[in-house]
Amino acid sequence: MKPATLIVMSVGLIITVLGFALCLLSVKKAESDYPDNDIFAFEGENYQVIDGDTIRTEDFSDVIYVTEENEVKAVEQDVKVLSVILKDIDNVEIIGNQTSSKVMVYNMQPGLYACRIGSGVMKLTNGFEQALIFDYFSDAIGNFSGIRKYFNPDFTTGKEKKVIIHINDEDVLKRIDLNFTNCENVTVKNLTCSLDCKVVLDNSNILFENCKFKDPEIIWEDDPVSTPDVSPAPEPSPSPSAEESPAPEPFEPVPSLSPDQDQSQEEQPKEPTYITHYLTIHLNMTNGSTFTSDACSFSSVTAIVNKNVITEDDVTDQTGEEQSDLIGTYVSNNGKKCTLNLDLTMAGILYGFDIRNVPDEDKASDTSLVTVVNGYSQPQIYLDHAGDEDYPQIKIDASNCEINIEN
Repeated sequence: MKPATLIVMSVGLIITVLGFALCLLSVKKAESDYPDNDIFAFEGENYQVIDGDTIRTEDFSDVIYVTEENEVKAVEQDVKVLSVILKDIDNVEIIGNQTSSKVMVYNMQPGLYACRIGSGVMKLTNGFEQALIFDYFSDAIGNFSGIRKYFNPDFTTGKEKKVIIHINDEDVLKRIDLNFTNCENVTVKNLTCSLDCKVVLDNSNILFENCKFKDPEIIWEDDPVSTPDVSPAPEPSPSPSAEESPAPEPFEPVPSLSPDQDQSQEEQPKEPTYITHYLTIHLNMTNGSTFTSDACSFSSVTAIVNKNVITEDDVTDQTGEEQSDLIGTYVSNNGKKCTLNLDLTMAGILYGFDIRNVPDEDKASDTSLVTVVNGYSQPQIYLDHAGDEDYPQIKIDASNCEINIEN
């Protein structure tokens, strides 16, 4: 390498080191002179700083209003699925009965999570997904806030990482998919809507509080409006039979009338249409997770706790004609003890139960791993109105689990 080249490279390296040193000194000086100001906080695209928290907000309401060329326009989003996949978050709250549907993300590093709306899905995740790589990069680039961030790569150190989600129960949202890993404080409350909730917990705790389905809607058809008959009066005919009398329009056909019955008898009102709303829970728990419901009513609860489903690959090495019968059944995964607490006393309805809580062989002597319903211990297989359509169903397939139910 030529001496001139070495001199240029050395000078460049010295200038770079001096520049970084000056930046570090500036950072330390600013921190000492302005101890109450967060010099790493920023307000970028979709971000704002409130009380020291950096917050990103995404509105996924049915209709949002945007300003284009000094004109406010309504944009329909039609979000039907809320998908939340999070790990290592301090606090998560999902709150129903709100005026709008929105996601608020607190103190999470831009570029290390994705939050987007597309194809009818509102998705929030801080786990890497190849399909969302553009969202990670666009968030990081769109919210670049200066070289100072590189001296504090995790500007959220010491701050609570949390997510708050508001849901307007009148929006068209049909399903909530929740997947939490190492999240100890998750709350879902005040939902009063028609939803299918899918919940996956890995070493996480979740509380459903004051959630219920709406009362059935009763729709009465409008009374039909009769129109005057302007056609010429028919010639009188002796004793016409009911079968020869055509059904009046626009009414539905009326029952046969005998000659001595009053032909002007009013039509009986039609039966109303009932639209049933629901709030279902599909639950998968592993690795010491806890699910708790308080003052909730569900249309059904299906829970798989510390279980793995047997697939075709699992029985490949087995022999015998009955091996195919095993596919689709569950076996214990020897996971840590999980806890399932269901308080259904506020529901105002009685539930049917199909509970199979079979402990692992090495946990069989643990007296806490039992099913308790209304204060009474139940056998490993507990059936009560199981499959009865008149009773909303609680179906649980568990292993190494403590189950407490108040009905």
